[in-house]
Amino acid sequence: MKPSRPKLNNNKKKPAETQDLEVPPGRQQDESRRSLAGKKTLSLLESDLDSVLAALEEVQEEKSSVEQSCTSLRRQLGEEEEEAAECHKVASNL
Repeated sequence: MKPSRPKLNNNKKKPAETQDLEVPPGRQQDESRRSLAGKKTLSLLESDLDSVLAALEEVQEEKSSVEQSCTSLRRQLGEEEEEAAECHKVASNL
């Protein structure tokens, strides 16, 4: 059998830590200033993040372009090496 627990009386006064407490005016102003400063900082960080993301996209596009150029140049070099080998072979037979 479970021991019986006393029932809590919900009609009793709230404990002090859950009661509505008044915030001193000076402290409220400080909190408001800190909140505003935090919002400004957040806004600046979001703007910086947008700039970084835009720069990253540009770098990725440039990287893609460079990779395509490298692929094209490798293919061209391979073709020129084959031509040079053919020329060398023909010259060797003369």
